[in-house]
Amino acid sequence: MIDPQNQRVEVYSLAGSGEYEHIPLKDGAFHSQGLPGFWLRKEWLWQRPFPPTLEVLRLLGVLGGPEMG
Repeated sequence: MIDPQNQRVEVYSLAGSGEYEHIPLKDGAFHSQGLPGFWLRKEWLWQRPFPPTLEVLRLLGVLGGPEMG
């Protein structure tokens, strides 16, 4: 859930029990459980201008740059 007015982000995942579990930040980012290797820094949502696309792709390892651990 994204609340732009208060600049808050909450991420949940559907557990095997059928209940939603809160996904905490890890190393300052939300890490996807559905897309291995994909993560998102919440501050990117509020950053103006948005971070450069090529920089983000490098950080995600799409362009061979360093991945966030």
